[in-house]
Amino acid sequence: MRLRERRLPLLGVALTLTTAFAGCGDGGDSGRGGSPTALAVGCRGKCDSWAAAWSSDGGHTWSSPSDLPGAAWGVALVGRREAWAVGDESIVHTSDGGKAWEDQAAHIDAPGAGIALLEVAFATTDRGVAVGAEPVDPATVPTALPTPHATPPPQTDFDFPTPTFTPPPSPPGSGPPLVLITTNGGARWSRATILPGDDPAPFENARLTSVCLTPEGFGLATGSSTRFPPRRGFILRTRDGGSTWENLVDRTPHGGGGAAVACAGASDGWVTGTSLNAMEPCFFCTAPFVIHTADAGTTWEDQSGNVDRSVSTMGGFLAISVLDGSIGFAGGERGIGGQGFPGAGFRRTADGGRHWTDDVTLDVADDCQILHLAFADASHGVAMCQTRGIADTLVTDDGGGTWARVPISGLDVSDVAITRTGGEGAR
Repeated sequence: MRLRERRLPLLGVALTLTTAFAGCGDGGDSGRGGSPTALAVGCRGKCDSWAAAWSSDGGHTWSSPSDLPGAAWGVALVGRREAWAVGDESIVHTSDGGKAWEDQAAHIDAPGAGIALLEVAFATTDRGVAVGAEPVDPATVPTALPTPHATPPPQTDFDFPTPTFTPPPSPPGSGPPLVLITTNGGARWSRATILPGDDPAPFENARLTSVCLTPEGFGLATGSSTRFPPRRGFILRTRDGGSTWENLVDRTPHGGGGAAVACAGASDGWVTGTSLNAMEPCFFCTAPFVIHTADAGTTWEDQSGNVDRSVSTMGGFLAISVLDGSIGFAGGERGIGGQGFPGAGFRRTADGGRHWTDDVTLDVADDCQILHLAFADASHGVAMCQTRGIADTLVTDDGGGTWARVPISGLDVSDVAITRTGGEGAR
């Protein structure tokens, strides 16, 4: 899939990598025994069409995928009926559990062409944010081959044509990072203000790949450069409900971006990713990092040393979900990152990250990597796990102690979301 590789982090930056449910009627109000409603989005075939699948039992069974009117790289679910999915030049919304989807792309303040949206988060049914990148700035694209000689080379008997250079077309969203905000459920999407800080260079060609937003108005987002070699990533913070975002990267222990963010309440936030680990006996070894703020990003603590590696090693954290300031879950790849030992890895905390424990059974392929993770409550969770370029869902009913793989026929999953039992949504 074309954009999934944008989520894979390295050195603390992210290398930039959803109709009705036939089994649930309106998408889940009749869930068995109050089970959470889950939603998965993704593409079919070679991503020439997009679809969504619903579950009324927390992800154990799924509906047949139904068509979406636009691309869907990220999804947010609020309650059992309300959902948004975002993609390349696309925002789609349902308020009836997937019976009908409306295309909200026309509600984006111009220009909307050429943007790529990779993730979306809603704090309430009215206020939400979508993140990604603007179209590439033509001024940043090379227009000619570099001159190999200060003076013309000597003439020969052969008349070689003068070399020419045509820049390759830039994919959607290769320009500056983008945050769209709505305060009316998507009736209008407008651009938020991004303050790059003292070093605007990483923002020239960059994208945001993960975002969170709380009802109290606190939010985080992370991303990195889209050019190679990549510049360091960045972490953005909002304290006004998503209208204004400022760069916090110089305040964090790692001094770079991450792969995923999570927020809780007015001030608790986490950023996870991958960093070099000089302690491993190999070349270019990596390890997970996780940092936490309890004061809305003013100060940060490094919790990387709290990650249990006694049972299995972790190559990196690629996804995180938190329920409050205490209970949280992080997933990614186990083994030694970058050394050909991929596989799903998972850790959980019950004390705000002072301990990230490894006591998990994963019934998945050895080369599965958890790229997205969402919990409805302390017991029920779903994840997106990618194996050899094909992504399926994982499900747990015991707080992540055991996981089972549940493929959705005909859907290459790009993101998952799940509601809290009988109440609000989580992603």
